[in-house]
Amino acid sequence: MSFVSKSIDTYVNVYGDNHPMWIAKLSNGETVYQDDDRPEVHPASAWLRLRDYCIQEKIHVKSLLLKNKSNQVVAIQDDENDGVFLTKAAGAFLFGDETLEFFNVGVIKNGKAHLTKWKMPDMTRDLREEREAEQYVDVSILRAGNFGKELQT
Repeated sequence: MSFVSKSIDTYVNVYGDNHPMWIAKLSNGETVYQDDDRPEVHPASAWLRLRDYCIQEKIHVKSLLLKNKSNQVVAIQDDENDGVFLTKAAGAFLFGDETLEFFNVGVIKNGKAHLTKWKMPDMTRDLREEREAEQYVDVSILRAGNFGKELQT
């Protein structure tokens, strides 16, 4: 059984004080909190553990919130999709000294990935675009009933 954080324990609390984080609301009514790099828990990525948990329990993500300290936004509130995905990204401007961090979140519908790029830590929407769903197979949490199916294009 994959470990997921279903409560705000000390580790999640400290993690949230130091990092922007996601909060997933699941189809079974549970809430799961990001807790990357929790000691003695593998894999280190809470998103990949959540993916395994959803497969095991045959449930899916109904909504996804992004949180930074007391600021919170709804990134996904769409229960009419084939799945959801999340990746982290970083970048910088040439000759700049600032590293930009992003959460790339989206839904998969009809074989397409509908991505929204959120700039962190201010949690502003930076970009919206449609991409091929195959790019996100390894980080997608598909709806129950879609497990084991290839993403259609």
